[in-house]
Amino acid sequence: MQPPRSAPDIPGMSEVWNISSAARQTARREIGILSGLLKSGEQLTDICHGTADRGRTAIVAVTDQRLMYLQRRFLWGARVESVPLGRVRSAEEQIGVRHATVSIDAGGRMFALADVDRALAQVFCARLRARLRENLATEDC
Repeated sequence: MQPPRSAPDIPGMSEVWNISSAARQTARREIGILSGLLKSGEQLTDICHGTADRGRTAIVAVTDQRLMYLQRRFLWGARVESVPLGRVRSAEEQIGVRHATVSIDAGGRMFALADVDRALAQVFCARLRARLRENLATEDC
């Protein structure tokens, strides 16, 4: 079995690699799957790591075209959901004492990540909201 590609091997990942080294180890399977899901010419713009229901590792990746939610399955692989950026309505972070929760509303579908680093949650949500404002401005023109 071939190991997943490292972060710099994924197009655009070296510029957005804002996950701690501990989180990189925890989410390495999801990041390896992510590298195979990117379409030709698609650029990764941001990534956020946390846990989903039942404490399973999950990531939200934002590309120039879509938002992808990857959640680790019990034995192998990951559940993957993809939503065009035009359908994403909001991104919010709820800051707790030790960690944060990131909630994304994608046209009626809610994606949530718990146990996210507080600083990462704020930066990720701010970047995603800025990206959504850019998309709205270009659609209005």
